[in-house]
Amino acid sequence: MKRIILIVLLLLIAFIVQATNLGNLTGILKPESIQVSGDELYVVEKAGIFVYSLENLRLIRKFGQAGDGPGELHVFPFWPNTITILRDSIFVEGLYKYVNFSKEGKLLNEQKKTQRQIKILPIGKNFVVRTFPFKGEDQKSYTAIKVLNPKMEVITELYREPVHMLDTEGLITMIPDSSNFCVYEDKIFIEESPKGFVIEVFDGSGKKLYQIKKEDEKTRVTDDYKKTAMEYLKESFLRKKVTVFVPIQVVESGWDAFQKWAKPVYPDFLPPIQDIVVDNGKIYAQTFKRQGDNEEYVIMDLNGNILKKVYFPRMKNAAVYDYQMLGIGVRFYAISNDRFIYLQENQDTEEWEVHMEEI
Repeated sequence: MKRIILIVLLLLIAFIVQATNLGNLTGILKPESIQVSGDELYVVEKAGIFVYSLENLRLIRKFGQAGDGPGELHVFPFWPNTITILRDSIFVEGLYKYVNFSKEGKLLNEQKKTQRQIKILPIGKNFVVRTFPFKGEDQKSYTAIKVLNPKMEVITELYREPVHMLDTEGLITMIPDSSNFCVYEDKIFIEESPKGFVIEVFDGSGKKLYQIKKEDEKTRVTDDYKKTAMEYLKESFLRKKVTVFVPIQVVESGWDAFQKWAKPVYPDFLPPIQDIVVDNGKIYAQTFKRQGDNEEYVIMDLNGNILKKVYFPRMKNAAVYDYQMLGIGVRFYAISNDRFIYLQENQDTEEWEVHMEEI
């Protein structure tokens, strides 16, 4: 029996992969998200996109700037500009428009958003979007994932869920169970964790192709999870990332006033899925389960067959509570070609380190 336990422990340790510190980023003070394409690391800070070589972290090029002109984006303290790396271009989304740049940073085209959208990704000639919260027929707030045609007209609605947010009475949903979606090889992958460990796959027109469903191994929300969630919320508040639904007088009065105003509500069990990434023919479903400072990722093939489960570092510095509630998907990590690449702030030097782990 002791030998069996030892073997199990060794296997668990083996799947907590060791990271390589690639070095420090130059020219970055407050990164907002990252993406990776090949051997290039893309870092978004305000309206700028910084492109580094993963080999030596040399800054290769920089493009994008704040403003109202062509190719320029607004900068808001409460809303991020995000990027998606396509086969031949860089798709940058702001609050009011999206912009296409070449891989070299040259402006190709841009288009204003024609309806209230939180997140938008191109899929072929169409787009898949998440809407801003809206009132349903029952007068409750919802957000939806829809497919739009090139004219930004709705083709179909794929998924709808209640919005987890602060209300005027200060009730705040801790550890919110929000869905996420991504696009891979002209398919839309939606993790519908409010339904359980469920991932639905659609084509670019919105036709459902298949569903992946796994047994939901329920994990009770302990005091330790509650403490971590409150620390995450505090970090978000101090970085001005949890202000969209908070009265301005509370925001200006500081964290102590916010604590007195807010009424946290915790679920009994952790949501089954926290985030989803599809890359290199594999689905990576991030869960809330932890081992120390690491969080679990369930790795599957595109049909949902589980290949293995691994643990990667929890992104403590990605203080984006509003974004998590709304399912925007801002990340301080990227999964690319069987590599887990992430940013980590060195508190002593106040520099941003880049770490990489082979999967």
